[in-house]
Amino acid sequence: MIVLLKRVLFFMIVISSGCVANNSENSYQSFWEEFRVAVLADDYRKLEKLTQFPLEVKGVDDSMPIVQYKKEQFQAVFQKIMAQPMKIPHEDTLIETTMRGVVDKTTTVSVEVGYDEQGVEQLVFQNVKGKWLLVRAYLDE
Repeated sequence: MIVLLKRVLFFMIVISSGCVANNSENSYQSFWEEFRVAVLADDYRKLEKLTQFPLEVKGVDDSMPIVQYKKEQFQAVFQKIMAQPMKIPHEDTLIETTMRGVVDKTTTVSVEVGYDEQGVEQLVFQNVKGKWLLVRAYLDE
């Protein structure tokens, strides 16, 4: 009887772990869909709600300092982030686009299980107290 209880308990733990990972993946995908729609609609009020402030913006070079942007500065810096040129792989070549173009083309995201930070190219998102938020971006200036 004890062996049976241990096996049942073991399987319950395994199944619940899978559910937690799946919920994290689902919540990140749901967040991404909401974030993507807001970007494509230029809905800065919505984007502000999906961003942790101050927003950290780093240069692409490690020697560049981190700049923190307040909510009042968000729209201007976010427009620069979205306008920055990007090269993304497509078949056997690289396609030139912008960060906004990357957001437009990225309809689904995958989550690395066990990590509270995820990214899409120059954007970094973090699960903060159970809610996904944009916390950092990279800007090539």
